Amino acid sequence: MAEELNLKRILFFTVMGAIMLSGVYLFVDTPTVQKENKFDKFLSEMNQKQKIAPKRLYVNAWRKIRNEYYDISMNNQDWYRWRYKYLNQIVTLDDADVAINTMLASLNDQSSVFLRTEQYKKQKVVMDAHITGIGANLKQIKDGVVIDNIIKNSPADLKELEIGDFLLKINDVDVKKFDLASLADLTSDKSKKKIKLKIKRNGKLIEKEINIADINIKNMEYYISDDNIAYVRIENFMGNNAVKDFDVILQKTNGAKGLIIDLRNNYGGILTNAINMADLMISDSLIVSLESRGNYYFRIFAEHNKPFIDKPVVILTNNSTASSAEILAGTLRDNLGAIIVGEQTYGKNTIQKVIPLQNMTGILLTTGKYILPKGEDIYQTGLTPDIAIPNITKFGDTQLEIAFETIDILVNHPQELGEYIEEMKKYNIFHNKKSKLKNIYRIKKTKLI
Repeated sequence: MAEELNLKRILFFTVMGAIMLSGVYLFVDTPTVQKENKFDKFLSEMNQKQKIAPKRLYVNAWRKIRNEYYDISMNNQDWYRWRYKYLNQIVTLDDADVAINTMLASLNDQSSVFLRTEQYKKQKVVMDAHITGIGANLKQIKDGVVIDNIIKNSPADLKELEIGDFLLKINDVDVKKFDLASLADLTSDKSKKKIKLKIKRNGKLIEKEINIADINIKNMEYYISDDNIAYVRIENFMGNNAVKDFDVILQKTNGAKGLIIDLRNNYGGILTNAINMADLMISDSLIVSLESRGNYYFRIFAEHNKPFIDKPVVILTNNSTASSAEILAGTLRDNLGAIIVGEQTYGKNTIQKVIPLQNMTGILLTTGKYILPKGEDIYQTGLTPDIAIPNITKFGDTQLEIAFETIDILVNHPQELGEYIEEMKKYNIFHNKKSKLKNIYRIKKTKLI
């Protein structure tokens, strides 16, 4: 089954893309104090009205998952076996928490989790790009927890935390004792005012005391080089103004010869923001297909009669480019022939929905996935860059410099692109920058706008 949608109707499906994040920021969404207090009061009142026994909560969670989970095979298992599996062992809400998460774990889907009250509140607050925390992003890797991104001018940035720092302790407590969500809770408690981090960097142990603060996230920035190439950095797809801000940037850079969109370390955000931002750049073309439970497809098309971007586009990606960022990169590649430079992306194409339960809890449940315009399913594989190149930081921002070289070739010598890509494959093997790169086009901040 399939249905074609244009962007005038896509808002109906906003709930399907409420949150598409693969990392956990060390902050939570917090609107104004007045709004937050009203929301807390509402939740408290609802909590009293909805309070039920933990056993009933478990059964209700089982039923919601059965009725709404994307994969009707439930990961090829008999879902009814979970109906009574833990009933005799559940006494407290903690017992229900463990039982529900164990049940969800059987789906082999890391994106589907049970939300206790505090976590549920954070998911339900509007993602308005105003947060509380230290402004760093954590990523779980094989060896532990690493800092994967840092918001400019945030407390983490001012205290000189660096991407790649291994996080060992928070307030003298080993981070291995917590999951990522719990770590985010620890670093977003304003009553603490400060937290102490112990990190490992290049074999050295370092301690930092960092303030917890309100942070306004700047979704994107841009500037134009002396060679008249526009560079746009998109941090995330959160907030109600993301599409409007991107539209303003596209208008102000309209006279540039080429456009570089930097999506590195962009974990995503609100699905409809990515879709509407893509719509600003393409016309009368398929942006993305959403596949929901039962193989029901919604095909989302760009609006008619809008101008195409008539300039070369290069997109920068890395292993932390995920979800909504992958949608934008994929649809611009498929529709505009945008060249992707950098590393394989994360490969998160699932769509989550917050499903409320009693006792002011909920489930963040996978209810669908998206497919790129040419039919590519990037689940756990991600987007493959046209020019695969690691970021060799000792040479500066290698990926960005190669993006500028690629734009220069597309503008002035497009017939040489194939040869250049082959040359970059050799460079990727030998990492011999000086002998392989022909020209370096660095961004000139003297023309910052």
